[in-house]
Amino acid sequence: MSYVNSPKVQYTPDGRPPERRNWRRLLIRGGILTIFILGLVLNLYAFKTGNLLNLLAGTNGVVQGTIINIQGQPIAGATITLASAPETQASTQPDGSFNLSNVPTGDQYLIVASEGVGQGYVITVQTDGVTQVGALRYEALPEAWN
Repeated sequence: MSYVNSPKVQYTPDGRPPERRNWRRLLIRGGILTIFILGLVLNLYAFKTGNLLNLLAGTNGVVQGTIINIQGQPIAGATITLASAPETQASTQPDGSFNLSNVPTGDQYLIVASEGVGQGYVITVQTDGVTQVGALRYEALPEAWN
């Protein structure tokens, strides 16, 4: 093909060649941006739910109470944990009392497990203070006791 018969580029009035829209390039850039935003949102969610925000702000609370059985006797050796922060654990003393620290503030789901059986309680933890839950009646019995 000779130079005379070659296709001509139509320039814009300001002397630049026309802008080419490459839809494939735009889709790839949009996909990368979407993945970036999704990753950012997931990291922020993990940061919030991981109790790290409360640790950095120093707003974790302490929960104190006693675990008793149906007859009103204290339960020794029961494990106390949180559904939102399973790494936060405590065990009951011989008198049934427990002291659980580094508990995120707000409504929490407290799990008491004794002899492989657990029971949950909803509690509200106060900011920068000690939350007394009093005596929690543990009514969950192992299958052999029913």
